[in-house]
Amino acid sequence: MLTPDIIESKIRQLKPILSTKFFVDDIGYFGSYSSGNYTKDSDIDILVSFKKPLGWAFDLKSFLESSLQLKGDLVSFNAWRSELKEEIVNQTKLIRY
Repeated sequence: MLTPDIIESKIRQLKPILSTKFFVDDIGYFGSYSSGNYTKDSDIDILVSFKKPLGWAFDLKSFLESSLQLKGDLVSFNAWRSELKEEIVNQTKLIRY
């Protein structure tokens, strides 16, 4: 089972691709993996902000699921309604790379 430390390490290794191919500015995770309540059946909730508008979020989601070998949900920071942003951002563990 993947742990948050392993996930963070894998995402850091993907930095060149995330930055140049998908224009990822910041990336983090929230939900059960950030709270420590994940199980072997948990998916990962990923929050992303982009350097410029992105039209291929599905490709990024597929790339991350394949790279991490873990199903997940991908959410753009700008897609959240303002009343939910603060709560999600407070739960999110940003992965600096």
